[in-house]
Amino acid sequence: MIARICMVAVAAASLALAQSSPIDQPTASISGVVRDKVTKQPLANYVVDTSGNRRVTTDSSGKYRLSGLPPGTYRIDVQASERFLSQATRMIVLAGQDLDNINIDVPIDGSISGRVLDENGEPVPGLWVQLVSHEYYLGSAGYFYAGQASSTTDDQGRYTIGRIPPGLSFLLMAAPKATRIPAHSQVPLNPNFRKRVTVRTWYPNSPSREGAAQLVLQPGEHREGADIEVKRSPNYCVEGTAMGPNGAAEMAFNIEALQPSSGSNSHGGTFVMAPNGKTGPDGKLRICDLSPGQYRVVIETAHSASEPVASFGVTYLTVKDEDQRGVRFMTSPGRTLEAEVAWDGASPEDASQTKLSLHLRPTLRTGFPGLADWDAKDVDIPGKVSFENLFFDEYQVQTRFRGPSQGLYIKDITYGGRSVLHEPLRYGSAMEGSGLRVVVARDGGTLAARVADKDGNPIADARVVLFPADAASEGALAATMVTGQTDQLGRYTSKILPPASYYVFAGEEDFDASIESVAKLWRSRTTLQKVELAPGGSPQVNLELVTLM
Repeated sequence: MIARICMVAVAAASLALAQSSPIDQPTASISGVVRDKVTKQPLANYVVDTSGNRRVTTDSSGKYRLSGLPPGTYRIDVQASERFLSQATRMIVLAGQDLDNINIDVPIDGSISGRVLDENGEPVPGLWVQLVSHEYYLGSAGYFYAGQASSTTDDQGRYTIGRIPPGLSFLLMAAPKATRIPAHSQVPLNPNFRKRVTVRTWYPNSPSREGAAQLVLQPGEHREGADIEVKRSPNYCVEGTAMGPNGAAEMAFNIEALQPSSGSNSHGGTFVMAPNGKTGPDGKLRICDLSPGQYRVVIETAHSASEPVASFGVTYLTVKDEDQRGVRFMTSPGRTLEAEVAWDGASPEDASQTKLSLHLRPTLRTGFPGLADWDAKDVDIPGKVSFENLFFDEYQVQTRFRGPSQGLYIKDITYGGRSVLHEPLRYGSAMEGSGLRVVVARDGGTLAARVADKDGNPIADARVVLFPADAASEGALAATMVTGQTDQLGRYTSKILPPASYYVFAGEEDFDASIESVAKLWRSRTTLQKVELAPGGSPQVNLELVTLM
C-alpha cells in the first residue's frame, strides 16, 4: 500500500486570507461559472474555495457563489471534488460590492493508459507505474514522484493513470512494488543460480532516465497505448549489520532506490512505502533482488506510537556488478541542535510582539511524532531555542513570522558557517557543536505590477514572475523565483522581498520549478525588464504580456 503525504506550505495558504476590515463594512459575494478551459462547457461538482473563508460546490450548471465576504483580496482555488491540489486559481479584490460573472476556466486533467510487458512481450502484473517530474528543489535538480499520479498493473499488465495536469512535462516509470522483506534473504549465495530481477524502466523501454521519453498531455486528453517494455538485470545482494549506539541490535529497516525516491519537492512532497523489514537481535541483514543503481538504507530502532524512535541512521549504497558484504549500517541517538535568531543590525524598539516560527522539516521522510522534526518552535527575535533529539539527516529550514512583520524577511540561515537559506540543512555535516543561525532583516520591500494590453486594458489572471538579477545559476534562480497572478484589475503585489535588482515579466503560461520552465527563464533573463527594489521600497511597474521561447 502506498502512503502519500502531500504537504502544502502554510505561507501559500496565507496568501488567500482576506485582509481584515472594520465590522461596519458590508460583506459581498463573488459568483460565476466554472468552465472547461477548452470547450467552455460548465463543470458540475467542482469545489470552489477561498482557503478557509468560504467553500462551495458548483451546481449542475457549473455555477458557484461565495457569499458573506468582507472587503479584501482573495485567492480562489478550484478543483475536482476527488482531487487534492488546485486545478485553477483566480485572484479577486472585493471592495464591498458583489462581483458577478467571475468565470473560472479549468484545464481538465488527462489520463494515460497502456500495458507493461517484458522483453518477450508477456504482460507483467503487479508493477507500480508512476509519473515522475524533473525539477529543481532547494537549489538542485532532481527527479520526484508526481503526487497522486500512479497505478498498478493488472493480470494483463494493463494500467491507467488519471488526474494528470495538462501542459506539464512528465516521465513515466514502471518499477516493482514495495513489499515486506525478510532480514535474511533466501536468494542463492551463488549469483549464477539467481533469477534475474525487474529493474526500474522508463517509458518506452529505457533502464536509465536519460533514455526516457517526455510526456505532455493536452487538457482532457486520454492517451492510450503508452506501453512500457520492462528490462531485467542480474540479481545482487547487500549483506551487513545494523549497529546501534551499543553495538549490533534489533532494528527496523527499509531500502529505497534513489532519483526518484520519497521526499519533498516544489509542490509539497510524496512519500511512499519502501521495501522494509526487521532484523533479529544480532542486527544481521541480507537484502537481495537489487538491480544496479543507488539506494538509501534507513535503519531505526523499532518503535510504536507510545515509544518514539531512539536511534536512527542513513546509509547510501551504490550497487554495480557484484554483491556488497560487510556493510555496517550505523545509527545514533538524536542530538541537540542549538538555534539562534538574530537581527541584521541593531534590534528595533518595537519588535517584542514578533516571533519567528522555526520548523526543521525532513526532506526524504516524514517527521517522527514527539521528536524535534515534528513540531515547529516559536522563537523571540532575538532569541535562542534548542532542537533536542534531532537525528543526523537532511532537512529544510522553514520559517514564518508570528505577529507584526511589515518589512521583515529572512536574510540568511547558516549552519556551521554555510548558508542553508536555499539549500538543504544536512545536520551532522558540520563540526560537532555547530549551531543554526537565522538572520532577520527589516528593510524589505514589495514590487507591484500592473499588466495591461497595448490599449491599456487590464489583463486578469496574467502570471507574473520575478527573480533576483544576480542569480548565479538555474538552481539559484529556481530557489529564489517568486510567482504570482494578477487580479481582475490586472494588478499584482509581491510578498516582502530583500532589497535587490529583479528581473520581472508577465505571461499567460504558468512558470514553476520544472527544468523546462527554469531553462526558459534563464535563457531570457537579460531580455526582461529590470527593476531596482531599494530598502523599504515599493516600486510599481507596468507590464505587457511576453512569450518566452
